[in-house]
Amino acid sequence: MRQGEILATRWEWVDFANRRIRLPDTKNGTARDVPLSRKAELVLRRLDEGRRTGLVFPTTRSAFRQAFGDARDKAGITDLRFHDFRHDATTRIAKRVRNVRRAWARRRTHGRRGCARRTASRGSAAGRPGRRRPGCG
Repeated sequence: MRQGEILATRWEWVDFANRRIRLPDTKNGTARDVPLSRKAELVLRRLDEGRRTGLVFPTTRSAFRQAFGDARDKAGITDLRFHDFRHDATTRIAKRVRNVRRAWARRRTHGRRGCARRTASRGSAAGRPGRRRPGCG
């Protein structure tokens, strides 16, 4: 999530039942759902305290930036911006999706050597389950 999205998040947007936050208005003008990890859900539940209305993080952008900078400095990190966490999260998600595609391809090809790799790399395991590669199905 972007810093502005985090600071604007309201309790009404938090959906614990489906482990997500619904952002009704994002930078590109569309709504989107942000999945919550189990850890994020636990942290939010601890913050909730039955409020269920208002901002999840009732603070200003300036105070947020100051707190982030203080924590970064205390940790001895010199070249980290909050935005860098978006890049880190994107990389982790991409790796996870790649592993899911490989696992799905392996399952579809019954573990035959080479077939899972070819199937996953061509993307047929994600979104096109009906297509089969010659000799791999």
